[in-house]
Amino acid sequence: MTELASIIKVSAEKPTEQLASIIIERTKELGSLTLAVIYTIGHILIAILCASLIFNASLNLAALDAFIEPIINGFWFYLLHQFFKNQLSDIFLTVIYTIGHIIIATLCAAVIFGASVNLAALDAFVEPIINAFWFYFLHKIWKKSIS
Repeated sequence: MTELASIIKVSAEKPTEQLASIIIERTKELGSLTLAVIYTIGHILIAILCASLIFNASLNLAALDAFIEPIINGFWFYLLHQFFKNQLSDIFLTVIYTIGHIIIATLCAAVIFGASVNLAALDAFVEPIINAFWFYFLHKIWKKSIS
């Protein structure tokens, strides 16, 4: 390796390692409330995408749904995580969360979009499945950061 390549490699690795250590340190400080806020932000983005695609909704209506339904699910996430994060397995916690999410999503889609039960159910299954992966991912990161 040339001297220039070595200098570039070292200078590229050092900020990356510093950034990684900062992220790990900050992640260790996350409590259920902060984790729920991070989850809710991701949920909003997922909800806009799903509403736009499934209901062919305008950005305004998709955004309305994307704020109302995730906020409700953010409280659902917080309650589950706060009270059951150490009592239930990761997968069981995720399954319970997903069932509640499906119910919440169906009700929101039916009310906001005036959608048929079939279309509301489609949204209620697609979006929560995507969000279940998001939930599982965040919870796994949280558990790794505290160990």
